[in-house]
Amino acid sequence: MRRFELVRGLTRRFWHVVVEGSHVTVTTGIAGMPAQPLTATFPTPQAALAEQERLVKERLGWGYVELEPSLPLVAPAEPESDELPANLEAPAGEPERAPARAVAAKPAEDQAARASAARKTGGAARPRRSGPSKKLMGLPSQALALTVKSTANRKVRRDAMLTLVAQTSVDTPRWVAESLVDTDLVIRAAAEEYFARAPAHLDAATSPGESPVAPAVAARLRQLAGELAPPAKEASLPTLPPGLNDGAKANEAGSFWSAAALARPQLEGGAGAVPLDAVRTLVELMRTAPDSRASFVRWRQTCTASSLEDFAWSVVRAFIASGAAPEDAWALRGLVAFGGDRTCERLVQLAVDFNEDGAKDRARSALSALGDLGTDAALAALHKLETELGRGALAGEARQVLADTARRRGLDPESLADRLVDSLGLGLDGTRPLGPGPDAPRAALDPALHLVLQTAAGKPLAKPPKDAAVEQAWAMLKAAAPRVVAEQVRRLELAMASGRRWARDDFLGGIASHPVLRAVARGLVWAAGDRSSPLMFTLDARGRTVDATDATVALPEGAVWLPHPLQLDDQPKAAWVAAFASQGRPQPFRQLDRPVFQLNPDEASARTLSRYAGRTVSAARLAHLVKRGWKLGPADGVSDAVRVLRKPVGASVAQLNISPGLPGRTLVGGPPQALGEVNWTDAGPLGPVEASEMLFDLGALDEAAPSSGGGGR
Repeated sequence: MRRFELVRGLTRRFWHVVVEGSHVTVTTGIAGMPAQPLTATFPTPQAALAEQERLVKERLGWGYVELEPSLPLVAPAEPESDELPANLEAPAGEPERAPARAVAAKPAEDQAARASAARKTGGAARPRRSGPSKKLMGLPSQALALTVKSTANRKVRRDAMLTLVAQTSVDTPRWVAESLVDTDLVIRAAAEEYFARAPAHLDAATSPGESPVAPAVAARLRQLAGELAPPAKEASLPTLPPGLNDGAKANEAGSFWSAAALARPQLEGGAGAVPLDAVRTLVELMRTAPDSRASFVRWRQTCTASSLEDFAWSVVRAFIASGAAPEDAWALRGLVAFGGDRTCERLVQLAVDFNEDGAKDRARSALSALGDLGTDAALAALHKLETELGRGALAGEARQVLADTARRRGLDPESLADRLVDSLGLGLDGTRPLGPGPDAPRAALDPALHLVLQTAAGKPLAKPPKDAAVEQAWAMLKAAAPRVVAEQVRRLELAMASGRRWARDDFLGGIASHPVLRAVARGLVWAAGDRSSPLMFTLDARGRTVDATDATVALPEGAVWLPHPLQLDDQPKAAWVAAFASQGRPQPFRQLDRPVFQLNPDEASARTLSRYAGRTVSAARLAHLVKRGWKLGPADGVSDAVRVLRKPVGASVAQLNISPGLPGRTLVGGPPQALGEVNWTDAGPLGPVEASEMLFDLGALDEAAPSSGGGGR
């Protein structure tokens, strides 16, 4: 028999395999729990041995460690009376008795010689066990905590953390608490699970010591104390709604989870928390349910959404803290069944973390969970994940899941793009805490769409406090915000120029509810309802629709759009200009004071614009048109050079001819281009807005080299 063990956090698993002729018997389970052996029969003894090696390799890849590796034994000349028969196994969980002659044939020097030979031959190293490290077990809690905090090696940090939570010294809670604000998902989950399993440790962690607890740690401890507090009211089993206590209850002894450490689902209407037996039933349902949504309808109907989401994450937290064994990946099901916006961000973290650890199967499970959720937040999270991964197989899978999810929802490219806007981590109130606890500094977008730092009370801060985690979060956010904001300003400006319409619910659920899009939209005038006499409005800080006097207005049924200045009378424009000026809110792009242009009669009738023909511009100058929505046309079949730029203009398509053309379909390093005529298809004359915007785009070429021909505007 070959015996293997996997220790993950507080859970110890065993796996035994033995080959008898053509039969392979496997026994697996959790220490202290009964296990049932399973036997499979193969055509030949050689096939059975091959299957054993395949299974062993698979378990070693999962992190199992062989307790007593099979070593070649010297066959005795004569059997001894105290040997076990070849087909007799030791009881599961007990050491297997070795033949007396074999034991005598393994002196220490022979073992050392074999170990030395294995090293010289480059024998494959077994994966290290995930759990308390034997090398670190003798270290005091303070030394382990220092290793977690200061060591750069991710594996060593996690080993130290899993060793720390296994300590029983009186100062262990205080040092575990330091990891509650760690940036590593596994370390943070292990710390939270430590306190969830024994909430009494919270008092020990907050007791006065030699040095005060860091403010961020103290704030997280207070928050965790509230999360782990016993429910104020608990429903009894007989009073539970039907369906919440059906089926067998899970036996949690030795499992990676503990019902008492999980967040309790709360019944709607303040009826209290469900009892622990119902929690065990729900965990068993998660493990055995044939699907990840329909099986949990009754729970979603009778319990609050936020408490179910907290419950689902607490199961995953225990799963991560125990080492995320592949056979326990069913823990992710609850995130699909009960997940909300917070769950999407957590799934992104899980997928990235699993991918970096080489756990591709669990990373794919996190991806699939996002696709199954299918919400706007899930779409945005999939897009974020694809961006973070960049290249690789998992990035390709993220793109495929994103495309499939969008197709199922019937989203066009622009509607999908609305849902993929990075929120920068800003909440519904438009701010983002840069650390744990209610007193942490916050980031927000000011009226000019610049990222600013504030106190929790909203007062401006010149610089972040001396905290490495806060400083890092602030630096990363400052680097990302300008790009994200600029892209959304550009998209909304093109939406105004193209006359894009939003459905009322899409506008309220997308633009008005998204912290970045709402910040941009607040500096713009919007229109809704009847085109002949539309309601003009903007948004306030909470995403409510208000008029120029900041009074709340009801949004009528129908489409929502960004009116062009040609569609606004002078009096409403003046009122809105004054309103934005009084708020100190500049428009993100020129809307109310936007310059307007018109084609002369000859150009309008000929549907050809020659005023730019003959100019020579750099390829970089043409990039301004690309930013304004012009696309590089198809490459020439002979020279593979692009000689046209095109853009939809109303019902027509405008086309600008260039020569000698852009080789390789790129503007980078391209030669200067001579401009030709601009013409548009004969789908009818251009409207005043379309004509003005086309000329507005081409105005970017006015700063190019002096013209050799063409007329003025």
